[in-house]
Amino acid sequence: MNKLYNLFIAFLFLATSTVLNGQSLTLDECRQLTIRNNQTIKQSVLDVQKAEQTSMEAFTHYFPNVSASGIAMKANDYLIKGNIPQMNLPVYDGNPVNLLNPTQFAYFPGASLNLLDYMNTASVVVTQPVFAGGQIYNGNRLARVGSEIASERMNADTRDQLLTTEKYYWTLAGLIAQRKTIKAYQDLLVSLRKDVAVSYENGLIEKSDLLKVDLKLNEVAVNSLTLENGIEAVQRALCQQTGIEWSAGIITTDSIGLILPPESYFKDPDSSLKVRPEYIMLSKAVDAATLQKKVALGKNLPSVAIGATGFWYDVMDNSQTNALAFASVSIPISDWWGGTHQIRQKSLEVEKAKSMLTDNSQKLVMQQQIAFNRLREAWTRIKLAEAALSEATEHLRVLSDNHKAGMVSVSDLLEAQALWQQGVQQKTGSGYNYMIELSNYKSISGNFTNPK
Repeated sequence: MNKLYNLFIAFLFLATSTVLNGQSLTLDECRQLTIRNNQTIKQSVLDVQKAEQTSMEAFTHYFPNVSASGIAMKANDYLIKGNIPQMNLPVYDGNPVNLLNPTQFAYFPGASLNLLDYMNTASVVVTQPVFAGGQIYNGNRLARVGSEIASERMNADTRDQLLTTEKYYWTLAGLIAQRKTIKAYQDLLVSLRKDVAVSYENGLIEKSDLLKVDLKLNEVAVNSLTLENGIEAVQRALCQQTGIEWSAGIITTDSIGLILPPESYFKDPDSSLKVRPEYIMLSKAVDAATLQKKVALGKNLPSVAIGATGFWYDVMDNSQTNALAFASVSIPISDWWGGTHQIRQKSLEVEKAKSMLTDNSQKLVMQQQIAFNRLREAWTRIKLAEAALSEATEHLRVLSDNHKAGMVSVSDLLEAQALWQQGVQQKTGSGYNYMIELSNYKSISGNFTNPK
């Protein structure tokens, strides 16, 4: 029996042991690491930079369109070849009457004709759009709206990732606190077993009472292993979230501190709605749909442009330069047939975006109210857990005294100890659960602040 008891003690020690030289992290440190290392946030930053480049690209459409071209050609042989036959050419003597019946002629011996064996040309064309149906202006506005939406998406992703970090942090803190509770419960059982072993050796109790304590010790050992596995899982999740290397000894240093009631954090859902990134993105989506409609309308309007071109050529030993200016008007007549349907389609998209704004605004308000209700529930659980722990502590004290006086069985004392341990876990867990719900409510209500 002593060997079994020693095995239980060693098993419990291994299950509840911690790496004391591990890394200690505060909540603020974890949030800073999340801002710096989290991959989701990094991707959102890249999306913002991409949207900014798109906006800068759209701005260049205000500038003139400049194109240059050049051709250099050298043929193996002349491209134009021929012969002029020999002939007698009439000589004009100054009298127009003699042109029809010339009397004098000049002999032309004939000649070969070889032309165009090389050509060099260069040209530059500059075109400046004057009016394009508002496509350039509205396209720039649309690009800016896209950049603003990307920025709000980054804000939302940053907020969500920081919230996830806080949930992991407080979950880990709660599990570490449960480790202490199990250790305290283990100490109670170990102390009880010593007393029960003495009573059994003196023949005061049955062996079954000693076995009941051993079974409870075995149960605590299994629960300890389960707890340690849970701690490791959360540690790994927190490391991945913050972008640091995993360590089995990571512990939290922030405590719950003073817990204020939910009313201390309440914000009116309607007033906090306008600052939420989700609402801002929905509003920007309406603006984007409206601008897309204007761009579609501009495609069906005439466009006016002015420009100039300069060119140089060198052909057949003749080199010249020239320049000209021009103005153009383009009317997309055939596009009008399908353009009206495209404009109507964009109008429907505007209405859809407005409908989504109204619908999701209502859902966002409900989401905040639900989060506050859950915060109130978490607060109620704290009060109930405190009351239950107070009763369980008093119950354990009375039964412990009665057991020492021989008035209470080992089974009753074990049950009282289990109720006490359950009460401690519920009180501790309800506190950390309140911190998680509080972080969630702050995130939803707009009270969630990003570290500088």
